Amino acid sequence: MANDYRLQLQLDWIETTFQRSATGATDDDVATLYVTTTHDNDSKRSSGPVPIGKFITGSSGPLNPPVQTPEILVSSDTDLLLFCTINNAASTGVEKAVAQGLQIASDVVLALSAGEALLSQVVKGSLSKFLLEDAGLGGIISGALQFASKNIEPVLESLGFTDPDCDGPVFQSADAMKFTVGDIAKAWSDSNLHRLALGIPFPIGVWTDDSQQSQKGCGHPPVTSIRVSAVFNWRRYPIIVPDSRIAAVSTRPGETSLFALTDDHQIWTKFFDPDHPGLPERGGWSDWLPLGPKTFQGVFPDHPQVVAISTVPGGVTLFILGDDGLVWSKFFDPNHLGPPEFGGWSDWFPLGTNTFPTGAPIVAVSSTPGGVQIFIHGNDGQIWSKYFDPQHPGPAQNNGWSDWFAMGPKTFGRYKVDAVSSSPRGTQIFIVGDDNQIWSKFFDPDHPGPAINNGWSDWFPMGPKTFPSGAVTVASSATRATQLFAVDDDGQVWSKSFDPDHLGPPELGGWTDWFPLGPKKFFFGRAQIAAISSTPKGVQLFMMGDDSQVWSKYFDPAHLGPPELGGWSDWFPLGPNVFPNSTFTQSLPLSAMSGKPRGVQLFGIGKDDQVWSEFFDPDHLGPPELGGWSGWFSLGP
Repeated sequence: MANDYRLQLQLDWIETTFQRSATGATDDDVATLYVTTTHDNDSKRSSGPVPIGKFITGSSGPLNPPVQTPEILVSSDTDLLLFCTINNAASTGVEKAVAQGLQIASDVVLALSAGEALLSQVVKGSLSKFLLEDAGLGGIISGALQFASKNIEPVLESLGFTDPDCDGPVFQSADAMKFTVGDIAKAWSDSNLHRLALGIPFPIGVWTDDSQQSQKGCGHPPVTSIRVSAVFNWRRYPIIVPDSRIAAVSTRPGETSLFALTDDHQIWTKFFDPDHPGLPERGGWSDWLPLGPKTFQGVFPDHPQVVAISTVPGGVTLFILGDDGLVWSKFFDPNHLGPPEFGGWSDWFPLGTNTFPTGAPIVAVSSTPGGVQIFIHGNDGQIWSKYFDPQHPGPAQNNGWSDWFAMGPKTFGRYKVDAVSSSPRGTQIFIVGDDNQIWSKFFDPDHPGPAINNGWSDWFPMGPKTFPSGAVTVASSATRATQLFAVDDDGQVWSKSFDPDHLGPPELGGWTDWFPLGPKKFFFGRAQIAAISSTPKGVQLFMMGDDSQVWSKYFDPAHLGPPELGGWSDWFPLGPNVFPNSTFTQSLPLSAMSGKPRGVQLFGIGKDDQVWSEFFDPDHLGPPELGGWSGWFSLGP
């Protein structure tokens, strides 16, 4: 059985509707919880007897703290069987109630191990068989509890306790409270909470016992109600944070690694390795694995976005903005493995002491083998950068990284910067300015800029066209070739390109003029473009439409589209709809990657908060009616 969850059950609320003390005094209660499952003989867990405080006659309310069972590993189809007993001790009589609790607990254990005839009065089905096999253990536990129940009272009396008044059981489950883990998870998902959360109690039932009898002179018979909740502390699969982008990277041909921020605030990963495939029922993918224990929470709605990049075969480096404003990193390098307890990954480490505003997006680019450079908005509105170059390592105290440096003096709003490397050791960055024009800055080792700029050029505009959406996407499909994409306020995607083999007008610096990739329109305020080049001089775009379907458009020099579209294909949907409706502020972030020539794979977060994927593999084409695409499929849980 795969252990999909680690959870606890807890008694967190009790209602008293009777007078249990002849004198009307407040009452001390002790409770015992006992849980077992139909799958695992070692999963029997008990808690108590635990004092749960005083309740005034006729009162009800939450228990603080609640009575919790120990954690138990279960799967979705596990049947949980819960027993509960609550004993009353009037005045100072807690010692007798504890003894009675131990006695009742021993009776429960004995019942669960006494034989099929008695078991049939408690539960039915396959549970009887495995409990019979553990009858010896049950007898030992029962004997120990009975011994404790008979000897605890004299000891406590010797310490000054007096005999209790009106002691006795007020709640005792004659039959097991039975439920399935999967039913709890589904009920939670169907509630207004929408997604199963970790560490938050979820009520699963209220039970009432009116079968107990009060002693003579102790008031009317008790009627006691309790509420039991489930607390999920771990699950095998993550729930992806809404509106977050899946970081997808290919570290070698045919391999794909995914990284995502989940609702436990850790980064989780899942990978496909053709040389070491996972289980067939997972399509060869691995299970989800946490890359903790460090957590990243951010401030809603500015969830931190994880960025992944591969700079060496089989290796990957992650970057994310921490709650402390520092940029944190973690890497896997097959040539320099980290600790075995981290699966060969390094530990999380901060990249210097510079801090950045909450929600500031990070972009990473590699322009040389083993090298990486990152860019992020600073608190001063400038773009800041830091790089690792194995051929020119930085200070030892920085682990070879350079110091942070500003790409000023120009400042920008909170729009995301994008970057591309189209030539060895060369980098170009783009961002929408406060004037809604796209601005650029580049480093070209063959044509270095001013020394005061560390060899970078000055900032220059790519206008005069403006883009109020504030988003720009860049792709490179050939050496020194660059193409920009952005959504205008007319809802169309516009493009501008630099191709050294087909230079544009000199007055535009060799760039083409802006041109539309219509006629389809997207709501510009929510538009996010994913672009990928999987073939020389070719590029493909992906966007979430207003119908929540993913739409695509491509330019393939080997298969040109209509001349009136400039050789581009028309827009076409990659349906059917499996994604949530676009939010008011933005569309679903999509990730696109290419793991082989002419191959493309897409990733997005579906309505079920799981990762969905669709791919085009020229060596294994999908159905003709899907244009050779695979069709959408889920990668979770």
